Amino acid sequence: MGLHPTDLSIHDGDFLAITGPSGAGKSTLMNVIGLLDRPSAGLYMAHGETVDLTDERTILRLRGRLFGFVFQSFHLLPGRSVLDNVEMGMLYSIRSRQERKERAFESLRKVGLAHYTSKDPRQLSGGEKQRVAFARALALEPSVLLCDEPTGNLDSTNSGKVLGLLQELNSSGITVVLITHDQKIAESAKTRVVVRDGRVELNDET
Repeated sequence: MGLHPTDLSIHDGDFLAITGPSGAGKSTLMNVIGLLDRPSAGLYMAHGETVDLTDERTILRLRGRLFGFVFQSFHLLPGRSVLDNVEMGMLYSIRSRQERKERAFESLRKVGLAHYTSKDPRQLSGGEKQRVAFARALALEPSVLLCDEPTGNLDSTNSGKVLGLLQELNSSGITVVLITHDQKIAESAKTRVVVRDGRVELNDET
């Protein structure tokens, strides 16, 4: 669904939850924030500067420098090790194989999976797969982590672990923006917006 005109500011270090019914426009909003989709009108600003949305190189550079993406589906390749899966997320941004390997290992350490580097994703639980997906995003050292229903395929125990990880990452200085239907995660966010019928509303209950 398209979005109605809206103003939304996301501050460094924020933890923003996007909630609302299915089909309301939540994913559209996240795609615009992450420069995967471009608004048909208006301004997009990053760090106080207006972004030229007609310049493809600028879009690609900014997207690669600012954002890490985590989705509900893990998008891990079976038959390749956990370390390989994390490394592959850096193929087009980091040329040195050694640096990719070092960053992959460090990001796996951050999510508590440094001892799983040689495992095949098929050997992992759902929660562990999601943490590998987080490690892949973190390896690019993003300023903003965009997560689309990161607990959607997880049970309550693993959802709690993902929430703890999100809080840790946010405490370390990473801005977190996520779509969620998980009330516990939404209530833990510093800022919450609700999307209804393409309209973005600030929720004052948090």
